[in-house]
Amino acid sequence: MIRLPAVRTRRRHSPQFRAQVVSACLQPGVSLAAVALANGLNANMVRRWVKEHREGMGSVAAGPDQKGHSQVKRAAAPAQFVAVAVGEEAVVPGGEIRLEVRRGETVVHITWPAAQAGSCAQWLGAWLR
Repeated sequence: MIRLPAVRTRRRHSPQFRAQVVSACLQPGVSLAAVALANGLNANMVRRWVKEHREGMGSVAAGPDQKGHSQVKRAAAPAQFVAVAVGEEAVVPGGEIRLEVRRGETVVHITWPAAQAGSCAQWLGAWLR
């Protein structure tokens, strides 16, 4: 007996669901792949949704209308980046950066001068690799 492969159907996601997924991906420190995995989606597809959102598309073809034409809904333009200059006065003299890093059973407490925040970020990035 020959067994035919199951018929694969393309899933369609509502614009509201897409917006929720894109919104989750745009949160600081959130992994796009983790959001995709948590929602049972392909990361490449989610990456495309985020790209389309950033380009001002918002959501793409919501399905054919009564005449068979694709409907494309455009969202409002994404928010623009605003650069903010931060001077030396933003650093609190004598301030400290305090970190607690846990790996398994090991806990490391680190204190770093706030005036050297850039070198702290570089060190931490290299250490976590």
